[in-house]
Amino acid sequence: MFIKTRFLLVALITILLVACNPIMVDGLEPKPNNPKPASPKLIPNPIVFISQFPIQEDFTTITSTFGNHLATMRSAGRGGDLMIIYPDGSLKNLTKEAGYGMSGLQTQRAIAVRDPEVHWDGKKVIFSMIIGAPSEQYDYQDYYWQIYEISNLAKEQTPVISKLANQPSNYNNISPIYTSDDKIIFTSDRPRDGQRHLYPQLDEYEETPTVSGLWRLEPSSGRLELLDHAPSGAFSPIIDSFGRVIYTRWDHLQRDQQADSDAEKGGKCEYCAFNYSGEGVNSVPTNSNEEVFPEPRESRKDLLAGTPYTGHFFNHFFPWMMNQDGTNLETLNHVGRHELHDYFNKSRNDDPALQEGYAGNFERVNQNSIENLFEISEDSNKAGRYLAINAPEFGTHGAGQIVALYAPPNYNADKIKIDYLSNPETSSYSNESLTNTEGLYR
Repeated sequence: MFIKTRFLLVALITILLVACNPIMVDGLEPKPNNPKPASPKLIPNPIVFISQFPIQEDFTTITSTFGNHLATMRSAGRGGDLMIIYPDGSLKNLTKEAGYGMSGLQTQRAIAVRDPEVHWDGKKVIFSMIIGAPSEQYDYQDYYWQIYEISNLAKEQTPVISKLANQPSNYNNISPIYTSDDKIIFTSDRPRDGQRHLYPQLDEYEETPTVSGLWRLEPSSGRLELLDHAPSGAFSPIIDSFGRVIYTRWDHLQRDQQADSDAEKGGKCEYCAFNYSGEGVNSVPTNSNEEVFPEPRESRKDLLAGTPYTGHFFNHFFPWMMNQDGTNLETLNHVGRHELHDYFNKSRNDDPALQEGYAGNFERVNQNSIENLFEISEDSNKAGRYLAINAPEFGTHGAGQIVALYAPPNYNADKIKIDYLSNPETSSYSNESLTNTEGLYR
């Protein structure tokens, strides 16, 4: 049995100032400056993880909450590896042992790896990898995350890596997982119908490249299916103990903020948003950026004037679920803003039956609000209990507070509660000193 995990190796420089003499504290006996470290605990099973070159910027880079699928040098530094640690504490660099990667200056044979997923039988691991980097300045090439499998994981074996057959080429394919019948579900930035002129797909928020949704591939036949077309992105799928696909989906269901910004500045062309005449290869830009759905955002007072609408806001990273064939797609147990968020406005102001949604204005079981849910995984000790990270969109590399919720099949969303497993202050960052010393989690 193997356990997978993901590591972000962050470069830290620590300056430690220590006294030359033993320290006296409230009359206690002196304590040595360098106490003997505690003995490491043995692990029952091997753990597969990755090392990763740290990228400082947190916008469309490898640890960002969205747009993290890009393979450029700016987004994904080279030099990481797929690693395994065995129960006796010995460590093996799997990619190096299999002949991938290089030491020193990272050029044509350089690699980056991400998203390891162990097969049901524990004998192989699927993951995504980039191969290659520029050999000199101004040597520009296109790079893509592609899916690979590695076998021969035992301590005495030499690992073997092979590229997954029939996956979309010249696209970024990440977050692969095995289905119950050995198909592969993954996210990709392949356009929904495969037309290259529609690449890259852009999100509905910052107009940045995004994955187009969840895909399923049968490697032996090459049959490829788009299970969930998520225009702003789907992230980090898992298959839970009930056979459901659970993942984070970004629902940015509101009008184009760039087009609104241009309009609010008197039509000044800052973002220069426009509509295309269609999606065909011969489509051309038009002079219009008009939208008809959904209702206008709150900032567009000109469009809201004379209507009963309060202004539409909907921007959430929520847990979603579906069957492994893509059917029964919905939020996890139909949970939503009413159960998880601390505030949302009423949609219109001409109906006295509508109220603003905020804590205390209506009864609900959950008393611990969250902002978003990332990196969802199932508790191995309790089926139907899910661990996740509550984090903001920007500023923390997707790191934040560890939370849990219980949501097995047929469990009513009204009963779902969020448990805070780390200090609530870890849910975000602050420019002021935090009172907790935990840091952030991912």
